[in-house]
Amino acid sequence: LPPLPKLILLPLIIIIGMLASGLWGAAAGFLKAKYGTHEVVVTVMSNYIAINLTSYLVNYPFKAPGQVPQTEALPAAATLMKLMPRTQLTTAFLLALVMAFLVYWFLWKTVPGYEIRAVGENPRAAQAGGIPIVRNMVLAMGLSGALAALAGMTQVLGVNGRFIDGFSPGYGFTGIAVAVLGRNHPFGILLTALLFGALDAGALQLNRATSISADWVMVIQGLVILFVAAPAIFKFIEKRRVSA
Repeated sequence: LPPLPKLILLPLIIIIGMLASGLWGAAAGFLKAKYGTHEVVVTVMSNYIAINLTSYLVNYPFKAPGQVPQTEALPAAATLMKLMPRTQLTTAFLLALVMAFLVYWFLWKTVPGYEIRAVGENPRAAQAGGIPIVRNMVLAMGLSGALAALAGMTQVLGVNGRFIDGFSPGYGFTGIAVAVLGRNHPFGILLTALLFGALDAGALQLNRATSISADWVMVIQGLVILFVAAPAIFKFIEKRRVSA
């Protein structure tokens, strides 16, 4: 990395990462809007491309000396500041609070945000109302990709201090569960993320201090999601039954 001051280098890394991931997400949004390709299928399949591409880079051209597939440690100017010593709590927590507010403001207080929500709720009704479907789908997926990059960078720049091959045990799928439980509202997602984070952190201590398996935490998380999603499932079944 170039020897730049922290105030320049760190924002530059974040902006470039968000732009690259935003384009990645926008491509999936374009396929969804233009050809009706299911966004879940496209994004899950593209995950394998991204994972294998980054795995190649960190195993060969950018690999640090040693057996572990990882990059060299990032300079201090490229890392997030810790809020508490001897913990993994960094300024990423404050960044998450700011982003939750900004996403809420964008989706509920601006015209583009209203259009994205309208397209998400009912594309046909939105199109009938003159809202451009393709543009808003691409924009929504592009923004989601940028936010996903920001989440990943907080782990690399704040916790690991370098890029490690396979550093994510499935944070993206946990994020889907958090979004469902938070009812797709920024503040609801923020609270749910804190709950899931506390459960995951407690699982490590639970396994060390007691004979209870940490897998029980995953069971609790699954039950919480099931109970929250159950009313919507029953409503969907009831609608299908009435229409039949």
